[in-house]
Parts: sequence; structure tokens; C-alpha cells
Amino acid sequence: MSLPARVVAPLAAAAACLSCQALFGVDADDRPSSAGTIGSAGSGGDGASSDGGAGAVSGAGAGTGECTWCAPELPAGWVGPSYLYTTAATEAFTCPNLAVAATYWEGEPAAAFECSACACDPPMGVNCGQPLLTCYSNACNGNVAWSGMPDDCAYTSQFAACSVGQSPISGGACAPSGGAVALATWQLGHHLCDAAPVDEPCDEGACLGGPGDPAPSQVCVVSEGEGHVACPAGWDQPIEAWSGADDARTCGCSCGAPQGTCTGGGYKLSTLPFSCDLASVTGPGSCVTLGGNDTYANYAGPTGVNGSCAPSGPVPDGECIPTGPRTICCRSWP
Repeated sequence: MSLPARVVAPLAAAAACLSCQALFGVDADDRPSSAGTIGSAGSGGDGASSDGGAGAVSGAGAGTGECTWCAPELPAGWVGPSYLYTTAATEAFTCPNLAVAATYWEGEPAAAFECSACACDPPMGVNCGQPLLTCYSNACNGNVAWSGMPDDCAYTSQFAACSVGQSPISGGACAPSGGAVALATWQLGHHLCDAAPVDEPCDEGACLGGPGDPAPSQVCVVSEGEGHVACPAGWDQPIEAWSGADDARTCGCSCGAPQGTCTGGGYKLSTLPFSCDLASVTGPGSCVTLGGNDTYANYAGPTGVNGSCAPSGPVPDGECIPTGPRTICCRSWP
């Protein structure tokens, strides 16, 4: 039995719609999903900004590599916009969108001129003097019978005891050390990550890609020339920053003349004629009892130095001067 034409037409239309569902998985009333506005995906409907303000994206998707913000044109003398990330000055930073960061600094770079303590290295190039040999008529603490500097077992006489004095040092010098200048530290590092342009239409200005994750707190422009200047229209929250610093500070250290004595060596004392090379060495500060016999002495040179130099300083000089003043002007990241 054939159906009336008024029934066949609606059924045919319904079958065609079912075919669309089977082929494409969509309903006849489905619409393209709306692109999110900055900071709130899917809000605003049909890709429009919920507040309709400047910088709103029309018909563009959010996310890195897509248009997330329409940046208004800048007046001459300003560079950007860029995404701002602020860290402690000593903290390492890498842009989330893998852009190369331009870093500027804020805060006093050298609040205090601090130097490390000065010190002196051991003496070098000193000369060791020959010590006095003092001999006594009875005991080590008796009357001095003779005092001098004999050589080569040539001295002969009768003594009860002999003592050897210290070997003085002269000449030479100590190299100063220490006196390091404390590193100049800034308080904050402001890192500007380039906002990549995206080939998408904008109501005004250039269309920019997203910053990556984490999102910045602000989007900023920076003065092209040096100086702390007023911000262009539409940009506020100025930051007075610097490109670097010229640190010419020094901490002068110096050392006094070497003081001390030479160590080792002394005299070889013997009561046997011309047997000094077989006798033991009587070093500085020691006394040997000889029993009133003939005494022969031969000098043996020192083997080391026990000396030091007194450090003086540090003497601070120079200053640390911030260089490359720049003004960073920002607005909140949507």
C-alpha cells in the first residue's frame, strides 16, 4: 500500500537526518564549540569576550600556538608585549613557552660594601741568619764565657756548656689573600618572555599566542631606550628596573714584613778534635753540657722557616653602579 505524499515527505527528511548522524555523529541542532576568552575557556559565547574590553579575542582559540590575546599597537620607543615572570634574583628561570627571556633587575645591587677578612700566605724568599752560640764557664745558666758564630770546627776552648740561639729571618715577603668583595645581589629578577604572534585576525593590533604553563601574572612592555619614564596609555603598574651593574668595588689587603725564625739546623758540638761532622746537631733553644772539655763547633744551616706576616685591611674602594635603566609597564594578564 502506498503512503500519501504528505506522510512520505516528512519521513524522507527524517531518514536524511539519521544518515547525517550515522556519518558524522552530529545532531542537526549542533553548533561549533565557542573559543574561550582569555582566562576562561568557553565563556562569552561564540568566541566573544565576556566584557567586550580592549584586547578581547574574537573567534580565536585559547592556548599556546593559538591566538589568546589581541595586543594593541604600541607607540614608538616601546618593545613588547611580553609575558612577565618575577623571581628572586638568584633563582634560575626558563620561559614556559621556550622563548628566550630578557631579564631586568630590581632593588639595590650592593646594599652593603662587605669584604671578606684579609690573610697572608706563608713567607717566601726569606733569609735565615746564623744563630749565636753562647758558651758558659760552669752550667747552662752560669756565667757567659763566650758568644759568637764559629765556623768549620775552628773554635777551640774549654766550656762547661753551650746553648744555641734562634736563627732570625730577614727579607722575603708574604702574598696577601682574602679581601673578596661580597657579590652584588639584586632583590628581584623580572623575566620577559616573548609573546609569539599568531596568524589570526584581531579587532585591533596583533594576535598573540599563549604563554604556556604556568601563566604569567602580568603582560608587559619595556622602554626601548634607557631611562625611567612614564608608561604609555593603557599600561600601568610601572617597574623601575636595570639591565645590569658596573661593579668596580675592590677590597685591598696587604701584608707586613715576615716575622719569625728559621727551623732546623744549629751547631754540631764535639769534645773530640775536628770531629764536628760526627756530632749531633744542637738546635735553636737547646743547651748541651760539655763538662769543661775542649769544645769544637760546626754550623749546620736551617731546614725550614717558622714565620708569618701580619695582614692589614681590607680597605674598601670603588662602587657598584646600576646600568641600563629601563621602565617595565604592565597590565594584569587576563
